[in-house]
Amino acid sequence: MEPTVPTPDLVVYLRSSPERLLENIEKRDRPYERDMDPGYIANLHDAYDQYFRQYDRTPLLVANVAEMDFVEHPADFRALVRHIVAPSDERLRHVHPQSS
Repeated sequence: MEPTVPTPDLVVYLRSSPERLLENIEKRDRPYERDMDPGYIANLHDAYDQYFRQYDRTPLLVANVAEMDFVEHPADFRALVRHIVAPSDERLRHVHPQSS
């Protein structure tokens, strides 16, 4: 499939913590997520981290969203969008809550 998919101008990795991911899952309260194994979430988190540590195909924006709340604090979302649309020649950028 990869050869047929256009290369994006920017990849955004919304990086969180396994604990925050589990909090978000609990807050959503979707029936099919209620019995989510914390070990599975931790493994998935580690796999994404490993993948994006070596990712170099396109510019990458890594946003630490563990301390952001797009539902309760719309300003967090607006700040992230500002980082996404900001022009940059950097191949790798990091966004932290205090920099938004």
